[in-house]
Amino acid sequence: MANLKDIVIPDLGDFEDVEVIEILVAPGDSVAREDGLITLETDKATMDVPASDAGVVASLDVNVGDKVSSGHVIGKMEIEIGDTVVVTPAIEAEVGQGDTTVVATPATSPAGGLKTIAVPDIGEFEDVDIIEVQVAVGDSVA
Repeated sequence: MANLKDIVIPDLGDFEDVEVIEILVAPGDSVAREDGLITLETDKATMDVPASDAGVVASLDVNVGDKVSSGHVIGKMEIEIGDTVVVTPAIEAEVGQGDTTVVATPATSPAGGLKTIAVPDIGEFEDVDIIEVQVAVGDSVA
């Protein structure tokens, strides 16, 4: 079963109106999750906007030289909805006094399956601090 999904520019931090300097895919191209779709250039760095899911690019509504910001929809992608594998931790952690434990119940996608929420490619950075959580268990997100 296929589903049409918006291709959205992820959070770019403090940057707005970032220039598109390269288009890496065309309508009809198959992409894997995290494959680059377009390349953006700020005054400090260049970055690829990755595919949030595996699928086929249905349309791309951006050109080289266009300016985009976080949240802009730049096209549509046809993604396959299939079985989802739920991964459980291999190690059980003991919860002690003062520990914070986050318990999440699996959310369902509009097609009725589970979807893993993963951190997108953030370049060469590792062990980046989480400074804010903007959703809670049970929240609906688009």
